Amino acid sequence: MKRILIVLVIILQSSFVYAHSPVKSIIPKNGIVLNKAPTEIKVNFKSSAKLLKTTLQKVEGSDVALSKEPLMKNAKNHSIPLPSLEPGTYHFKWRAMSEDGHIIKGKSKFKLQ
Repeated sequence: MKRILIVLVIILQSSFVYAHSPVKSIIPKNGIVLNKAPTEIKVNFKSSAKLLKTTLQKVEGSDVALSKEPLMKNAKNHSIPLPSLEPGTYHFKWRAMSEDGHIIKGKSKFKLQ
């Protein structure tokens, strides 16, 4: 019985270690107020992931067109180039597929003065 429990613990631990690929960081940071417009958004995962979709929306306006070039590349670090941005609050949303095939998603926002 003890051996079975040990095996189950090992299996569960290994599946948690390899499950998904959480975001390590997003730049610009969520909630930050910027005086200068960013030229890119960086999404850094703890392990490799493929970005499937990214959107940027100005709260007081409409969607900002983003390049599709960074999509579908398997990497830990992704860079999404940005066009020239006007002052305002922006919501960035992303969806990705981790190495284990799970879909993960997130969002962040920043304000440009």
